[in-house]
Amino acid sequence: MYLILLIIILIAIATYYHKLKNKYSWNSMKREFGELYGSVKCYDLNTHDEEQNFKYDELKMKYKEVFENEIGTPKMIKIEEDDCDKNDMKIIDYCRPLSHGYRTFKGLTIRIQTTPWKYSTHFDSYDQVIQVLYGQKIWLLFDLHNKFKTTKDELNFIKQICGKDIFEIESILKHKKGINCEIKVTKAGQSIYIPKGVYHVTQSSPNEGCIFMNIVTSHTDELLFHKFRELWPNWSRGIQK
Repeated sequence: MYLILLIIILIAIATYYHKLKNKYSWNSMKREFGELYGSVKCYDLNTHDEEQNFKYDELKMKYKEVFENEIGTPKMIKIEEDDCDKNDMKIIDYCRPLSHGYRTFKGLTIRIQTTPWKYSTHFDSYDQVIQVLYGQKIWLLFDLHNKFKTTKDELNFIKQICGKDIFEIESILKHKKGINCEIKVTKAGQSIYIPKGVYHVTQSSPNEGCIFMNIVTSHTDELLFHKFRELWPNWSRGIQK
């Protein structure tokens, strides 16, 4: 009797997580939100600006144009809870239940990215959890605290690794600079915690897009933000992000 009950419970749990995974799949999000019209950033991963950010054009289009081209030209839908219209808020509300477990919740951002995808090396001035809903992300985390004599030296090093493959950067950090670093892989249903001030660079699987949430779990550290502003003055003002 107890064995049968246990089997029923396990089946119910498996069914629940299967439905949860399907709810946030690429095709499910396409069906739910493909007809919405909003802002899409179209990136060129071969060129970057003076602050090591990849250049992009921001266009208005139906989101299905992103979902129907999962593999190809790098595109991103970025939706910030504190700065979005009522249409984009539908996507925030759809994903919001996955953030309810964080007691120190401060803000939520949804990113929907096609592949290929990578993002420039940086740190943030707040604690955050990244929850992957669909796809896979590879992260390289490292700490440059007290590794360089000046902020200018630190910036010069960041420029040297700009645009490189994540595994090449790992090799440079370990074998040329003696800097400890860690590669982590997050798949759908998994999360990663990134403390404020920790440098990170990320890229996605070449075989599928990625949908994930940035959940901010602390207030901005003003000292770290001051350093961020020294390194990336335009980025800190929201000109490039």
